[in-house]
Amino acid sequence: MGTTWLLDFTLKKGNLKNFNEFILKDFLDTGTSKNNIFLYDAEVSTLAFNENFYNEIKKLEPFGTGNPVPTFLFKDLKIIKSKILNNKHISLIFKSRTGFSIKSISFNSVNNKVGEHLMNYKNTLNVLGQINENIWNNKKTLQLTIRDLIL
Repeated sequence: MGTTWLLDFTLKKGNLKNFNEFILKDFLDTGTSKNNIFLYDAEVSTLAFNENFYNEIKKLEPFGTGNPVPTFLFKDLKIIKSKILNNKHISLIFKSRTGFSIKSISFNSVNNKVGEHLMNYKNTLNVLGQINENIWNNKKTLQLTIRDLIL
């Protein structure tokens, strides 16, 4: 079993303003580009985006706290088609340098930086995402759920 830590501390009322300023400064410092950290489980080729690989991932289920869905890095993808769904999500098709196409979706990204890049970026980019099965009209297809971009 894992260990649960409970931290308790006391702060004098007179130090509350200094503590608040410290927390805000630390938060702002970690948001700068020099400290961006992109977490993923493995870099994989677009050729791995197939049913066999997806079935191997499913063997790791159930996913949840302590066992998150694996996130993969796919490098050098080019957007060949994008469209907005329900004024919130962006549906895309990427193409790799080898000509392999990947259907993708970025949820709730229309009004954020990821969405701006997905709708306007013309160069190749690196995509962090999770391979999922999409079922639409009783048809199953694989899709990449985008978690982040590395430009």
